Amino acid sequence: RGGRVGGVDLSGLTRSSATERLQAAAGPIQAAPLALQAGAATVRVARSKAGVELDVEASVAAAMEIGRRGPFDAGRFTGWFAHTDLPWKARVASARLERQLDALDRRIGSEVREPTLRIGGRTLTPGATGPGPGGTNAPAGAVSVEPVAGRPGKAVERAGAEAALLAAAAAPAGTTVRLPISERPPSVAPEAAQAAADRAATLLQAPIEVTAGSGRADLRPADLAPLVRTQVAAGQLRLALDAAGLDRLLRREARFAYTEPKDARFEPAGSTVRIVPGVAGLEVDPGKAAAAVLDAGTEGTDRSAALPTTVTQPDLTTKEARALGVKEVMSTFTTTFNSGDVPRVHNIGLIAAAVHGSLVRPGETFSMNQATGQRTAAKGYRTAHIIRNGELVDGLGGGVCQAGTTMFNAVFFAGLPVPERRNHSLHISHYPMGRDATLNWPGTDLKFRNDSPYGIYLTGRATPSALTFTLWSTSRGYKVAFTTSPASNFRAPPTRYEDDPTLPKGEEVVEESGASGFDVSVSRTVTKGGRLVRRDQFLSAYQPWTRVVRRGTGPDAGGPGKDAGGST
Repeated sequence: RGGRVGGVDLSGLTRSSATERLQAAAGPIQAAPLALQAGAATVRVARSKAGVELDVEASVAAAMEIGRRGPFDAGRFTGWFAHTDLPWKARVASARLERQLDALDRRIGSEVREPTLRIGGRTLTPGATGPGPGGTNAPAGAVSVEPVAGRPGKAVERAGAEAALLAAAAAPAGTTVRLPISERPPSVAPEAAQAAADRAATLLQAPIEVTAGSGRADLRPADLAPLVRTQVAAGQLRLALDAAGLDRLLRREARFAYTEPKDARFEPAGSTVRIVPGVAGLEVDPGKAAAAVLDAGTEGTDRSAALPTTVTQPDLTTKEARALGVKEVMSTFTTTFNSGDVPRVHNIGLIAAAVHGSLVRPGETFSMNQATGQRTAAKGYRTAHIIRNGELVDGLGGGVCQAGTTMFNAVFFAGLPVPERRNHSLHISHYPMGRDATLNWPGTDLKFRNDSPYGIYLTGRATPSALTFTLWSTSRGYKVAFTTSPASNFRAPPTRYEDDPTLPKGEEVVEESGASGFDVSVSRTVTKGGRLVRRDQFLSAYQPWTRVVRRGTGPDAGGPGKDAGGST
């Protein structure tokens, strides 16, 4: 007559039909909730969320095996007279089950608390970082150490929970599944915790000497105590020193073990450049130093550790500096200005100093704004004349555009590409026509790109009346020619009136005559040995200078109450 799975008759059905029938029967069972009970905690969840699933395919496969194990299979004869009843096959979805067991653990369980140490009244958390070392006035005496006992933890026993759920996979809705609870002892025995405490006490009983070269220093127990860490591993409570914290301590107490590297430098002299060799630095290897100090304080008797150091190379080594080919003047340009404008002269000097010594490696783009940073009073910049809305007004950092114009012309005659440049809003007569460049933090910038295989070293020199920028590199033999177009597209200046009560009503005085705005372009041609390297054009659109007129609003010239006729 056939077989049944969980009471579902599959007699005479093909595998496909049997699968379809069992899937239909499994749906309601899967949706029906189970009550998972662990100790005093119970949660009701759908079977699918509990992490147990009816395995339809495996159940059908088991049913199809009835009576098919050869001519002497007892199932062949039993099936003629009665059904063979099989239980549902089921499987566990581990991730979903683990989520439910974790939730139960949080309600009934408790985490295993491993033993730890209490050092100078501070209880350590195994594996956690702590505060840094004490201050320079930390006491030199021993620091107390004592073990802190661990505590067993309780949790749902995973294997037993899986077995219980598989057994209840097809149980009626609301069935309570009791899950076993196990107690887990700490992995570190009290004897191992005491051994760690003894080792820590030895470490912190007296200062530890550290040496590097001819230098030496003592690290006090109170400085080392906050650096002690514990880690549970292989049934042991292992000690360690926090490497980053020790590095900070050594930089304070053992400065002799640290020297900063010095970059190779370029020193222009006349028309050539001398390379000042770089100097390697020295610093402690924090990880190895932590192990060395720990061993010195817990093994042997001399309590002295030689600090393991590593050599640190400068950002620019002597070899790298030589390879950059900085050896001669590539281009230089000078602009002049009024030495009497003291705040502006001061600002120009600050910008020259900020740019001086900049190195532009092959392929890099130089930015004036990046080199100088924001021009602020905190950096020493003063209030001087700037251009705003078509007029000269006072503003912080006046003079930066003198630097922009000087740098642009040095770059212009070096034949370098200029991806970003903007002219002043107003034409300034003492700048080269169409070859000025303005700066404004952070948006308006001057940039050039080093498209050569050599480095470009920048120097800036400011006097009370002149600014010079020089580009040092290896000459590529470029020739630069340019043409400047006639001014065009003239625009009349606007007029701004200012009421002046000191002038008689109706009288006008021109304060600023203003000037027309116009457009101009500069075309540059760069060649090498008669071959064209690049041709580019720089456009400038200058706004008109505003015409300023003072307009009288005072009393009439004749005065109030007087007869213009004169006689009486």
